[in-house]
Amino acid sequence: MNKITAIILAILLSSMGTVLSTGSFAISAPPPESLKSIPSGYSSEEINVRFRKDTDVDDPDKLLPAELMDSVKKIEPYFTLPKSKLKELKEKGEKLSKKELPDLSLWFAITLKKGVDAADFIEKLRQLDNVEIVEPAPLPAPPPAVTPDFTDKQGYLKPAPGGIDAYFSWNFEGGSGKSIKIYDVEYSWNQTHEDLFLVHELPLLLKPGYSAVDPFNDNNHGTAVLGELIADKDNKGVTGISWGANIGLAPTRTKDLQGVERYRPADAINLSAGDGLKGDVILIEQQICVCNLICDANTQAGYGPLEWVQSVYDAIKTAVANGFVVVEAAGNGNVNLDQRDCGDTFNRAKRDSGAIIVGAGQSPATGHPREREWFSSYGSRVDVQGWGDSVATTGYDGSRCKGGPNAWHPCISNADCPGAPGICSGVPLTCSDGVNIGKACGSDGDCPYLCENNVGYDNPDDIFNQDFWYTFSFGGTSSASPIVAGAAANLQGISLVKCGEPLAPDRIRQLLVQTGSPQRGNLAQHIGPLPDLKRAIPVIRPRISGRIINQGWLDGLFFVDLMLTNEMCNAENVQINQLPLRTLVGLGAVTYSYGLVSNNPVPVYLPIPIGDLDAWASTTIRLFFYVPFTVFRFSITENGTLQDLRTNYSFSIGQAVIPW
Repeated sequence: MNKITAIILAILLSSMGTVLSTGSFAISAPPPESLKSIPSGYSSEEINVRFRKDTDVDDPDKLLPAELMDSVKKIEPYFTLPKSKLKELKEKGEKLSKKELPDLSLWFAITLKKGVDAADFIEKLRQLDNVEIVEPAPLPAPPPAVTPDFTDKQGYLKPAPGGIDAYFSWNFEGGSGKSIKIYDVEYSWNQTHEDLFLVHELPLLLKPGYSAVDPFNDNNHGTAVLGELIADKDNKGVTGISWGANIGLAPTRTKDLQGVERYRPADAINLSAGDGLKGDVILIEQQICVCNLICDANTQAGYGPLEWVQSVYDAIKTAVANGFVVVEAAGNGNVNLDQRDCGDTFNRAKRDSGAIIVGAGQSPATGHPREREWFSSYGSRVDVQGWGDSVATTGYDGSRCKGGPNAWHPCISNADCPGAPGICSGVPLTCSDGVNIGKACGSDGDCPYLCENNVGYDNPDDIFNQDFWYTFSFGGTSSASPIVAGAAANLQGISLVKCGEPLAPDRIRQLLVQTGSPQRGNLAQHIGPLPDLKRAIPVIRPRISGRIINQGWLDGLFFVDLMLTNEMCNAENVQINQLPLRTLVGLGAVTYSYGLVSNNPVPVYLPIPIGDLDAWASTTIRLFFYVPFTVFRFSITENGTLQDLRTNYSFSIGQAVIPW
């Protein structure tokens, strides 16, 4: 490079550096256009001006010519900080950033007198040599409409028998699902919804290199499910049943690096089990055509539980065996799962995956609470029910077209819901469907469908912004299953606190069935009870039972080996207590020892302290009876709470003890 070229290049680089360093403020606004009127959202009384560099701004009243000052009510520095502080910030910032910064002391706010034409005043300011930028002051933009609190519409949170009484569970530590992770197995979700903070930027459970695919290009279903489960507990929108839980998102349809799409729900279930811990909940929000029936994808007729597919069954069984509670939708196909066409696929005695299968029951809003929804699949394999209609949650929208090509799309008026092709037909042309049925028409657009309002909520500032969509009418076994999954998560959270570990999946299933509000209506079409957390939670405590495993004579003494088994939580201060009898015949001293050791039994009297007994653990106690008697009654307590009571426990020396 010769010297002349180097000098020219240096000049060019220097010039470019100047342009780049000053561009952030010198060209922050486009060249001004002639302003005929003040645009919407801007003030017609206040104007902001930046004067040119080197303008003397110490005396604001001298910044404008007299003819313009006559229109000015007030002129003052725009920024509140003193000029010295603004200078300090500028110099410090330029040193750190190595970039030239604008001089904020050159900004002034001008308030006009009443009646002054602001647009004309701005045009005159732009003609001044000392004015660099002039613009009408922006008006405060109205904040997005605050979403109302819709928890009063969430009847499924309320006490039984109408709801599952999630409110009651929230009174207990862990009762909001804390420390439990719920996995939602389905297609897609809106991860930016205002009421679903937990899923903002949450990575999906995917095979490395794979991406999720939404085959229907509609994330409302998954969004609605999440709202039922983990919507934020605040003063807006809805509140999730398990608002304290963690969440995992496992898409069932994915695409590999070559662009090949796959539907592998079993893999999604397995990925969930691989990611989570014992006690976590996996919710399967999918259904399948079952029992070799002729199915209709549009009406969903013939659809039932996904575990009809063997790979799914195997994945569920594996997850349950590892301590995961799996909740599975029964499907919306109105299928009798006990019918001959299903074989033994849903025969619990022969093929039980361990999942909790959920049917759809009617909500109180229908007037027939807990009766089977007409579409819900049913049968002896279905365990429990949830609301199949009128569920308030996130997703979908508040106003939507009731039919036509824009069905389910948000709308403001009927004009947003045009008819389907051929709907304007006949001679003369009339609307054959929609809200204008029978009326003359020139095209399909004259035959709109109804824009159905008040089925949910949209942000009035932007009804098409899905981050503010809520529905009050989510339904199907899709809405029923999250209610049960949330109930299970809350029970597991409480169990972690009270028991030190989660309950086994079969215990959760048993607990929900045994303590729920019973099904109503045609019980032959079985969908089971609606969970009742207020009845279920008290059962989460140690459950100690006993049974005789051995008896006989030893060294001239009659003995009984009593095995105590704790079927639930860790137990403390377990003891055996003698109960009084009306007629006590020959009751003498009793000795005991742990295990089956009988060396040197020491005579003692009841109660016998056993101490602590871990969940799912057993211990055996040998009781020696020195004096014969005919009846011996006792109880088992844990921390003073009655666990078991046998009232006719008869001994006859030399003969068998009546079995427990």
